[in-house]
Amino acid sequence: NVILTFAEAMQHLAVIAPIAKCLVIGQGLSPQEVAQLQQSLLALTVLKPVPLLHRLEQKVPRQWVDKTADKNVYITRPEQHAPLHFSSHLILDEDCAAMADCNGGEHIPGILLIEAAKQLFIASARLFDIAPDFAGKDEAIQFTLRALDVRFSQFVFPLAAQLHLTLSDLNISKSNASGVASVKVIQLNRLCSEITFHANAHTK
Repeated sequence: NVILTFAEAMQHLAVIAPIAKCLVIGQGLSPQEVAQLQQSLLALTVLKPVPLLHRLEQKVPRQWVDKTADKNVYITRPEQHAPLHFSSHLILDEDCAAMADCNGGEHIPGILLIEAAKQLFIASARLFDIAPDFAGKDEAIQFTLRALDVRFSQFVFPLAAQLHLTLSDLNISKSNASGVASVKVIQLNRLCSEITFHANAHTK
C-alpha cells in the first residue's frame, strides 16, 4: 500500500491508474477534489475502471449536528450495534474550522476529535429512539455539555478512523434527559483517544 497526498496522486495518476487495484480516500479532501480525482481516474481507466473508495456520500446532514456548513461535519451517519452502542467513521474536509488555521503537523488536531465525538453523540441521539419517554425527541432539541474528560494515547493521522460511542447513566424525564457518553477513537486497530462527557438534552 502507498500513501500519497492529493497533489502527489494527481501528479502521478497516469502511472498509478494502470497498476492500482483500488484507490482509497483518506481524510481532508473536499467534494470538489474527490470529483476531480474521479473524473481524471475515469479518463485514464475507461477499459479497466479502478474503484475509488470514499465516504463523502455517507456524511451525516449538518442539521443533525447543529452545523451551518457541510465542511464542519466530521462524521458519517451513525450505526447502532446495541441499544446504547453506536459507531461512525471520521470524515474530514481540510477546509473545516478545526483544520483551516492549524499548523501543528501531520496529525489530526485533538480539538477536532472532541468535536467529532460530540457530533456522534448528538446525531445518534436524534437518529435513534434512545429516550422513548423524552417529550422533546420529536421537537427541536438542544444539547449542553456539563463535564468533559479527554485522554490521548496515540496520534490520529489523516487515514481511516472509527468512533465508537457507548451511553450510560441515562436519566430521562418528559422535559429533560441526561447521561454519560464515552467515545473511543480507533485507527489501524489501535485505541488513539477516549473522550467522555456528561451531557443534558432539553427542548429549545
